[in-house]
Amino acid sequence: MSCGPELVKCGGCGKKFPVNTWKHPNRKTVHCPFCKAPHKQSLFDETWKPNEQWHKGKHTTRPFTIGDMRRILQGLIKR
Repeated sequence: MSCGPELVKCGGCGKKFPVNTWKHPNRKTVHCPFCKAPHKQSLFDETWKPNEQWHKGKHTTRPFTIGDMRRILQGLIKR
């Protein structure tokens, strides 16, 4: 698997568009930006998984409260 963008030719409109496999290794399908036709990505990486720190930040157990919102707004006002 390469780390740079790969050019993919659309079967619908015939135009080429880049797909960055380094940024999106978990996408099985990509869409043409011109005609929105779906294309199955042959560069899909089955072994890709997000790191643990991302996973912990994604699933928080503490709910967002009004106090949290006030702290955020106070930080914006003090600037």
